[in-house]
Amino acid sequence: MNMILSTPDGFHGIGLKAYAKANLIIWIAPWFIGALLLGVQWSLGSQSWGDRWLMAWTLSLLVTLSPAVTWFVLILAAPLVAVLMDRGWFGWIPAVLTGMGTGALIFALTGEAWVISVGAALTIALRWLLGRWHPAAFALAD
Repeated sequence: MNMILSTPDGFHGIGLKAYAKANLIIWIAPWFIGALLLGVQWSLGSQSWGDRWLMAWTLSLLVTLSPAVTWFVLILAAPLVAVLMDRGWFGWIPAVLTGMGTGALIFALTGEAWVISVGAALTIALRWLLGRWHPAAFALAD
């Protein structure tokens, strides 16, 4: 596993349709996870069990609503990720740096520092998902 490089012309091997599908999944998946957690907590009535359970409820609600604010990171990172994959420079470290850079740009525009870590998490998840679907796009010849 190479931490920096990927297969050159890897984006061509994946294709635009699979790339768009992976971005959509990474964007929408937190909603499903948060909705499932909220459903379980709501059915158990855990929000009335005390402060710690109320914090879990709040975290689940934030995860559920996160696609409403994280779409901008994926839209800004998408062209850069495609270029990096095409050049063979989309290993794990460039994925983290791309997400942090995109988050830093949004931080400069909005003043919300949490976007930097969210950007890194989203591009890592995108790199992982694309690697699971198309391992040849990230495998280097030894």
